[in-house]
Amino acid sequence: MPATLTGRVAFYAILVINHLAPLNTACSNCPFQWKEFSGHCYWMVTEKMSFQAAENHCQDRSSKLGMQSHLMSVTSPEESAFLRNYTADVLGEGHQALWIGLNDRAQPGIFVWTDGSSTPYCDFNPGEPNGSNSEDCVVLWNVDHWNDIDCARNFEFVCKMPGRFHN
Repeated sequence: MPATLTGRVAFYAILVINHLAPLNTACSNCPFQWKEFSGHCYWMVTEKMSFQAAENHCQDRSSKLGMQSHLMSVTSPEESAFLRNYTADVLGEGHQALWIGLNDRAQPGIFVWTDGSSTPYCDFNPGEPNGSNSEDCVVLWNVDHWNDIDCARNFEFVCKMPGRFHN
């Protein structure tokens, strides 16, 4: 193939890729780099932060997108399985802890989600929550079940928000 034809083919390939990528993002339920599951968008943050810093980070990140996210709420066994698989895929099977948005900071023993979700679904480890040593925030522990823990500890986390086409 002559050099000028090869150059034109490369030029048009780049042109097509640059125009199709935004189209794909525009039609997607979730922003670029967010993972979709059941009408919601999830973003794994591998930087370790305290519970409140993680919640603030989720809100700041999504406000730049014109949307609203919080630390992940887990509302069903299917979503819990998604979280376990997503965590294992990104952080590995032996990962110790990952913040989710459940906490009882306002009133001990009364757990609420940072996104305001109300769900009867619960997946605590046996004997948890135990509330010892000011354990007011909840993590996914060992990519398995939940555990309450001190909110000042630093862990990775997942942000969650409704997808653009969520009812």
